[in-house]
Amino acid sequence: MPLKDLAVLAVDDNHINRIVIKAFLDRAGATTSLASSCGEAIEAMSKNAFDVILMDIQMPDMDGYEAAHDVLIIALTAYALVQDIERSTKEGMTGHLSKPVSREALYKILAPFKPVV
Repeated sequence: MPLKDLAVLAVDDNHINRIVIKAFLDRAGATTSLASSCGEAIEAMSKNAFDVILMDIQMPDMDGYEAAHDVLIIALTAYALVQDIERSTKEGMTGHLSKPVSREALYKILAPFKPVV
């Protein structure tokens, strides 16, 4: 289980995307929580500790760039151009995953955040 003991919050306003990401993460042994908006994500963060947050950039209530200024976030977005990746870094994102996400890319970007037990 490559992501065993990793606590992840996945934030995406698209229900199907949340289901796919959760399936990938669960299969790898992560503990996965989901949120469909930045507001839900903020509420979840106030109640739980997460090792990492995957967040869609284009959200209805607050974009992922705004949220990245206060917390460790990996961009989870359809924006896949070089300038999009550069913007993610400039805006304070810890990493950038382009949709559709492959299991391999997801596991690779999350591996450094796995807690040592």
